[in-house]
Amino acid sequence: MTTLRRWRSTSGQAAGDELISRPLLPTELKAALRPALQSGNLGGAFLIARLGSSDHSGICAAIRAVDELNAPVHIALAVDFATLTALDGSLPVSEGIGLVLDGVDATTPLSGLILDSIEAVRFEAAFTNAASRSLRVDAALRAMLFLANDLALGTFGSGPASSSGSLSPGPMFDYVLRDEAAPIVVRGPKTQPTTDTDWAASRRAV
Repeated sequence: MTTLRRWRSTSGQAAGDELISRPLLPTELKAALRPALQSGNLGGAFLIARLGSSDHSGICAAIRAVDELNAPVHIALAVDFATLTALDGSLPVSEGIGLVLDGVDATTPLSGLILDSIEAVRFEAAFTNAASRSLRVDAALRAMLFLANDLALGTFGSGPASSSGSLSPGPMFDYVLRDEAAPIVVRGPKTQPTTDTDWAASRRAV
């Protein structure tokens, strides 16, 4: 069974989906993504899939595999910092496929955000939650967001923290998860989504 979760844009202009799964191997990508792409359940302009730690040849293989799917939406492959630092050469150029730096927290070097190979960054929930309770952590998060915005990177993170216990209004990410939204279950081609599709009209890639 394939399940998705939906990311909404804080600007109200875009939405996208994420495949809920363990980190995937490059050889598993096509089989994992195909049911979602064929289901008719996608409600946005992009689909995120998490990749396990890999090397340059693995990322190249993943991009080639996704390219063969001819996906109707932008495919964003979420990879960790260790994988990005292992990219020692140019990657295959493929329209509609990009890399997201995943698991960004206070230990992530800022050099990771300036790598040419990424188009977006996703912050760890524990990091964003800690920022609502610590002025120092909040300052670090906002500095990283400022840099990401200057670099024209998309930003993914937890939604604004509740006012209770927060030291300041939460930082603004480009995309957030709506906590109360249930996962979308993909049961087969052309099924109806099991959650609302308020953002279905939004169309912008990561």
